[in-house]
Amino acid sequence: MRKNSLGARFLHLCAFAFLCCAAGSASAVRNQWTITDLGGESWSVTANAVNNRGDVAGWMCVFPSGIPFHHGFVWSNGTFTDLGAPEFGSSVWGMNNHGTLVGDDGSHPAVYQDGAWTVLPVHGTLIHVNEGNTAVGALAAGSATHAFIYSNGLITDIGAPSGGSAVAWGINNAGTVAGVAYLPAGGFTWPAPTRAFIYENGTMRLLDTLGGNQSYASDINNSGTVAGTAQDASGGFHAVV
Repeated sequence: MRKNSLGARFLHLCAFAFLCCAAGSASAVRNQWTITDLGGESWSVTANAVNNRGDVAGWMCVFPSGIPFHHGFVWSNGTFTDLGAPEFGSSVWGMNNHGTLVGDDGSHPAVYQDGAWTVLPVHGTLIHVNEGNTAVGALAAGSATHAFIYSNGLITDIGAPSGGSAVAWGINNAGTVAGVAYLPAGGFTWPAPTRAFIYENGTMRLLDTLGGNQSYASDINNSGTVAGTAQDASGGFHAVV
């Protein structure tokens, strides 16, 4: 059936009417949700992480009131705290239930713990941290980017596919890492092919697509289920696990 046929339009209208009725019956549930302004003395504030205690963390712009103008923040029990910057700036991308925050100072991976920033001596960023305070992200490796793990003061470069790059987006409490690998394009392929990956027991394993050129892993839970996106043969992208 063609999408612009009268029959298709009729079916769409019927479906719309059904959804409207369903929406009415579910409105009481939806009305229980509220939006809370977390505040912050800034014209631009972005929340990136939330933990089971309800703490929220992210970054905010403090320009033009000060330099550096990009600061990480944490909001807890109604209190908004500017985390300052170790040098040029700070951003928070991930947080665990113990309150360990990870991000960067604008060019170097950084960890905020016990009221102080620790800046790692490499170029890159940290994106996620598990309950054991093991964090993952990406670091510069020559002209490429490698996924890496940071734990107990130790930086472990877990690499990338040969000739490509990789970024780690998530790590579970068992230490299994999920992320995305950027493969060498070869010829004039655009965009460059990507593959979601899993890293465990010292091995990076690339995951498939839905027939297209790209897949991405965004997070992984403690059961080993990975959430992400995969492209199909027609070029469309689908949420996948």
